[in-house]
Amino acid sequence: MNILTRITRSLNKQTSSPSFLYSAQSKQPYRRQYLFRENNLTSIDKQCYRYFSNSNNRNSDTASLNQLIINSLNTDGEDESLKLLNNVIENSSGGNGSSLAYRARGNLYAKIGDIYNSMINYQKAVECDPKSTKALLATAKIFISINDWDSAKSVYQHILSIDPNYLAAYSWLGFYELERSNVEKAKELFNKVLEKQANDSEALMGLGTIAIHNENIDQSIDYFNRAVQDYGNDIKQEEDDIDTIIDKHGLPNNSPYQFCFSKLGSLYRYKGDLESSIRNYEKALEIEANLDELLIITDIYLEQNQPLQALKYIDQSIMMDPSNVKAIVNKAVALLALQRYQESLQEFMNFKSLVDQDDPTSLIKRLVIYPKMITCCILILNQTTPISFDTTDSTTTSTPLSAIINSPPKDIDQLLEKSVRLHDYLVEKRKNTQPPQPFIDSLIDLTVSLRDACQDTIKVSQSNVNSEFKTQFQDHTLFFNSYYLITNKMTKFDQ
Repeated sequence: MNILTRITRSLNKQTSSPSFLYSAQSKQPYRRQYLFRENNLTSIDKQCYRYFSNSNNRNSDTASLNQLIINSLNTDGEDESLKLLNNVIENSSGGNGSSLAYRARGNLYAKIGDIYNSMINYQKAVECDPKSTKALLATAKIFISINDWDSAKSVYQHILSIDPNYLAAYSWLGFYELERSNVEKAKELFNKVLEKQANDSEALMGLGTIAIHNENIDQSIDYFNRAVQDYGNDIKQEEDDIDTIIDKHGLPNNSPYQFCFSKLGSLYRYKGDLESSIRNYEKALEIEANLDELLIITDIYLEQNQPLQALKYIDQSIMMDPSNVKAIVNKAVALLALQRYQESLQEFMNFKSLVDQDDPTSLIKRLVIYPKMITCCILILNQTTPISFDTTDSTTTSTPLSAIINSPPKDIDQLLEKSVRLHDYLVEKRKNTQPPQPFIDSLIDLTVSLRDACQDTIKVSQSNVNSEFKTQFQDHTLFFNSYYLITNKMTKFDQ
């Protein structure tokens, strides 16, 4: 099947084409029109204006056109880059220059997740330059991103029909075979690349992946380290190499270096070399911010009891995803370790507000954090100045304290009932106590955590959660101890 036909068919399979691709009248691909009025343009727009307003430049030298593409890509934000590339494409006359511009625009669309538009632009790039192996390679990566490996294979084979020495195509055919579990065929293709280029990062990435599957950790580390040894050298080419600059603005996660550094981080962590693990994860983050890797580094620092270092990565995680429950719990735990108890309690409460459903998964997530949350409440309570409660007084509350604590709870159900009554008593007491007392506020926070922990424990015991999970939450010692702490604190100064 013709490659352009395959691309077109793949595009037709996309059922949710963005509506802004078409104008209401023509139903043709929509192009925004920009008025070339020099006094209303940015400095780079003006370069486009001066270049294209001269009719002699419409078929002018490639270097000038390439510079316009580079300038377009180096602006702040994808929207501005797209606007400038539209100017370049609208006024270029086809050929290799237009192919580069279409590929650059396709990369930008791919980067923001607009697969449909990226494929259209790669198709246009190939139409302008049928031998553009870079545009074809980008197309193949899009096919892989939508899990269409067979189409990707066809594109790689087409690339090799244009350039039999295009090593990246052999490497990715190796990944195609690896995806199909044809390990020996994959190794053959990766080794074929290494025969011609001993440190090809993609081929080494493939062999490192195979070594992991074979549980040969040391060999996989060796392959991945070889794959990244040229990291940094390639970056120096960006000033002069337009292809490298365009590729830099392509699909996220398309860098073999990012993949290899991430794998090295995981492998070194497995071996217990945490310093090397963090160093490699940080290298991966240099290439692309990745939430999973930020959370892993956080876990390593928390496991090593280094909460201050962990907070740096936790804050980055929350900036990427403010509602990520793992990041929020990590922050609560780190702040607890740093004795910033009020901040820690607030983060625990933020976590609970995000995981407030009563499905088994949410219940278990909450039960896991209650011990730390209750501990945090106790530490805050211990920092406040106790006040006296008259256990028999019923003038300021509808129920005297003695009526609530007259007998100890015998099981989790009774503990829940007493926690609820204690909470209600304290809330009523707070309304009638002036000035406000931090001691009462801290007691209320603790009774809320205790009440909620008891409620969720009962819900889990009555749910269809696996019995193995239920067993993990059958020890209620901390809950009962917290109740006795509350009552002891409240009756300590009773006359």
